[in-house]
Amino acid sequence: MAEEANPSNLFECQAISESQSFKENKQSDEKDIENAIHSEMPSTLAKKTLGREDFDQRRRSTVIPFDISSFNSSRKAFTRANTSGVNRFRNKDDASESLCADGRSSNGVTKVQLQSSDGSTEHVSTDKGPPWKHLILKMTAATDEDLITSFRFTDKGGGIGRDTENIASIPADKSLANRDHALILHREDRFFLRNGNNQSGTYVRLTPCMMEEEKLQWPLLRDCSFRCGKSDFVVLSHDENAQTLELEAVSGKLAGAKFSIDCHGGGIGRSTENVIHTGDGELSRKHAKIIFDDPTARFYLYDLESTNGTYMRLCGPYDLPFRLESGDDLLISQTCLSVTHFDYGVHENMGARKYMEDTHTVIQDLHIECLTELGWHPQSYFGVFDGHGGVQASSFMEEQLHVTIVGEFYRHRNVYETKAPDAASAVISNLVKKQIVAAFERTDKDFLKKSDRPQAGSTGTTVFIAGKRLFVANVGDSRTILSRSGEAVPLSNDHKPNRPDEAQRIRDIGGFVIHGRIMGELAVSRAFGDAPFKILDTPSEPLIASGDANIGSTLQKADVDSQLTINPSDILKGPLVICTPEITETHLTDEEEFLVLASDGLFDVLADQEVVDFVRAKLLQSRDVQRTTEALVQHAIVHQRSTDNVTAIICVQWILGLFFVMNKQNSRILALFDVDGTLTPARKTATNEMRERLRRLKSQITIGVVGGSDLCKQKEQLGEDVVNEFDYSFSENGLVAYHNGSLIGEKNLRDEYTDAQLNRFLDYVLMYIASSQIPVKR
Repeated sequence: MAEEANPSNLFECQAISESQSFKENKQSDEKDIENAIHSEMPSTLAKKTLGREDFDQRRRSTVIPFDISSFNSSRKAFTRANTSGVNRFRNKDDASESLCADGRSSNGVTKVQLQSSDGSTEHVSTDKGPPWKHLILKMTAATDEDLITSFRFTDKGGGIGRDTENIASIPADKSLANRDHALILHREDRFFLRNGNNQSGTYVRLTPCMMEEEKLQWPLLRDCSFRCGKSDFVVLSHDENAQTLELEAVSGKLAGAKFSIDCHGGGIGRSTENVIHTGDGELSRKHAKIIFDDPTARFYLYDLESTNGTYMRLCGPYDLPFRLESGDDLLISQTCLSVTHFDYGVHENMGARKYMEDTHTVIQDLHIECLTELGWHPQSYFGVFDGHGGVQASSFMEEQLHVTIVGEFYRHRNVYETKAPDAASAVISNLVKKQIVAAFERTDKDFLKKSDRPQAGSTGTTVFIAGKRLFVANVGDSRTILSRSGEAVPLSNDHKPNRPDEAQRIRDIGGFVIHGRIMGELAVSRAFGDAPFKILDTPSEPLIASGDANIGSTLQKADVDSQLTINPSDILKGPLVICTPEITETHLTDEEEFLVLASDGLFDVLADQEVVDFVRAKLLQSRDVQRTTEALVQHAIVHQRSTDNVTAIICVQWILGLFFVMNKQNSRILALFDVDGTLTPARKTATNEMRERLRRLKSQITIGVVGGSDLCKQKEQLGEDVVNEFDYSFSENGLVAYHNGSLIGEKNLRDEYTDAQLNRFLDYVLMYIASSQIPVKR
């Protein structure tokens, strides 16, 4: 990987806004957006370093806000898609001073009145975002004691604590309360975090501030508490007349020390330049800062892009439900959790190569407003990029491709605004594909123009999920596959020069393929970069390595062409290598299990079905998608002897959930099974073939039907000779599987059974039997 010039948090990113000139004409519009995308995008989405083993970074995802909120401002104002700070609280009437009198906050967030449990009126701060029906809390770091590292909450909410009664059960954290240390609530289609009954606290991480307005997210009110590193601070008093703030450290090396902050503010960190400084190893040199704002006569706390973050505790004036958004980081006692839409794992390994040229991107929600208004939300993005001839191209795609995709949708937003929400999906799908293709080509053009090494190249396989539609765009030989009921479904096609249609395209423009390589040199027929294999647009102008002609090296076109035995511009009718992606579209149903994106280092040694089989078995064994991803990469390199860099992303949890089944008697986690939590299956009773399979399985283990009032209906569908009744507490209709008195599987079904659902349930049961070496009846 390329060396990081300005290391910073990998997973925070700034929004892109516009100036008034965006409205004037199309040429100005495109220029301004291009500048915003490529110049004003901060370097917070940093390049990943060679051999990185940072578990925290691997487990969290980026949110790329792209919310244009001010069309009349002459300046370019940055606005986060996620409303930050106190405006995310669900406020009671007597605690809503942060909101304006007209019921709107400064960023346009409305107040919705609700009735709280104590009878008082509360407000829910809502935004224009789509409704949330489930969310995932993922540990950002885990130990071997953490048997489960991700937790799924539905609209019923749930608790976080040590006991198994909690939805998020984390017994390894001894400082957690046994039950309901913190609570996840669901109100008005949004999820909220609320502090419970505990001594060690519930915290939310402050969003790093990049502009003046965002420094006013968190006012330091009396009795509020925040954490920097290992130290907790409490606000003792605030004297508006004297413009002073009194703080006391209640934990860490500074415990017991008191500090007075005047109107000049002060910093917190390891450096002695800070007003509050200590040798705490978890603090950055300049970790956080307290400022005084004259118009509001208040002190505010903001984070200075610190490595370990600054956290506000939900207590005192902030003891209120806090609205959660994708990408939020939470600290529940000593456990760090990240809020995500999907559960995923990502891992990369250099393998036997001398350099790491693979990169990847995972973004939970792109916040593309024009698609959200059509009901195509959330918009999630995954990408794996395999570089060759250097890491420059793959790093550029990692940082810029998704930004350009968002820019393309914004640039053509008017086309979507004319479509009704119930517009034909085929029409919208074609528009989406068009924007993705345009983004690929624009990003490639930008790389060739701006890079100091345009001869470097990269493949790329990307997944764009908009609601229930999955678009896979592929360039090169990185690959994306889907597991559907245990069957590997390829969603991309490799672009190799010896592929008949690719070879014909190359010959048609005057090139040739020998030994499976273009002109005997390049082993992929589509890629980003690879300037020597593309006709350059400016034959007489040099390629500048930097935006400043006086900085960096100058690369002449002749220098690029000299790398080939012939000058391509002299004999070719077009580029030998193109970056136009092939796009496949898949409508997600209730049969998809997980998605795998990987570089060719994986698929060179494993067939698609072998990957699916390995992942399914490891999910059952390890009960964790991140550990499964690491095991997959390790298997390819160590056991299958892959000689290339290997990068893989596994994504689950977009339609069907995966959950852990516990032993009824001792709550020990036993197995992983599929649950339908969102879709109503097609009305269909079990077929004779399914009944026969259930009868065969009954000879191995006991299958029980649960479901209360619907029990007779279920028995009628499946046959009383197939199933047995159990007195087992289960919230919804479904199946349970027992072995020797222990529950090893359960499957809830909201309507009548389908063969696909039952087959998948039975497959998992049999996989559990095989992996656990349970003897079956004969």
